[in-house]
Amino acid sequence: MPAARRRFSTNAAAASVCRRFTSIEPDAATTRAHDHRTVDTPGRTTPSILAIGDIHGCARALDRLLELACPGDDTTVVVLGDAVDRGPQTPEVTEQLIRLQGAGRLVFLMGNHEELLLAARFDSGAFERWLAFGGRAVLHAYGSFDAIPPEHWRFWESAADFWETASAIFVHANLQPGVPLAEQRGEWLRWRPLTGDEPPHPSGRTVIAGHTRQRSGCPWTFPGWICIDTAACAGGWLTGLWLPTFRFVQTKQDSRDFRCGHIADGTVHFERTARPERSVAPFLRDEA
Repeated sequence: MPAARRRFSTNAAAASVCRRFTSIEPDAATTRAHDHRTVDTPGRTTPSILAIGDIHGCARALDRLLELACPGDDTTVVVLGDAVDRGPQTPEVTEQLIRLQGAGRLVFLMGNHEELLLAARFDSGAFERWLAFGGRAVLHAYGSFDAIPPEHWRFWESAADFWETASAIFVHANLQPGVPLAEQRGEWLRWRPLTGDEPPHPSGRTVIAGHTRQRSGCPWTFPGWICIDTAACAGGWLTGLWLPTFRFVQTKQDSRDFRCGHIADGTVHFERTARPERSVAPFLRDEA
C-alpha cells in the first residue's frame, strides 16, 4: 500500500482557519508545533478500496456499512476524517477503526474535528471551541475528557493528511490548486469547504473528499471530484464508495435501512428497487 502523509498542525494557524470556516470564534492560542512526519501503511497491493465519508460518532451506521460491504483482506478501508464529535458513539467508532488499523486494513485521514479535538487536549481556548463544535457529544459518551483512553488519543494522532493511489487522491476537505500534495496546508486539507469550482487534479486522478456536508444524502460529483459527506450525523446517510467500480452503499444511524447506487460519467445513479442484503457486497465489486 502506498505511504500516507501525516503533517499534523494545531497551532495559531489552525485557530485562524477555525474562525474563517466555522461560526466559532476561537482565540489565537498556540497548542502544538507543526509536524512533518509521515506514516507508512503496510506494503501490499490494494485491488479494492472502500472509502467512507464523515462518520461523526455514528457507530451503528458504520457497523451496518461494514456488514453490508464485507471488505476483505484485499480491501483497504479509507476513512476520510471527522470520525468523532456530534454523533453519540465516538468511543465505539474509534474502537472499530482501531481494530481495522490493527489488521492492516485502514487508512485514517485527519479531519478538522480530529484536529480540534487534539488541540483541546492542550489548550483551554481550543477546548471551549471544540465543545461548541460537537465535542459535548464526545464528553457525554466517554463520561469525561480525562476518561478518554490513551489508545484513542494515539489513534487520532496517527491520522494522515491524505492518501493516494495511481488513480485516486483521498483527502478530508480540499486541495489548494497548483500546490503539490506534500506541500498542501492543513487549512485546505481539513477546513476549506468545496465550492464546485475546484479544478480537476493535474494528474488526472479523481479526488475523493468529505467535509462539505450534502444534506440531500446524495454524493456530490463535479469534474474530477467526488464528495461523500452525506450527513450521517444529521439524519442523512453514511456513504461507503467502492473503488475501482465507483459503486456505493449508504446506511443510516437510526435504522437498518440501506440503499445502493453507482457513479458514472459524473452522475449519481440510485437503484430503483431494494436489493437483498447478501447481494450488496457482490454489487459493489461488480460481481453480481
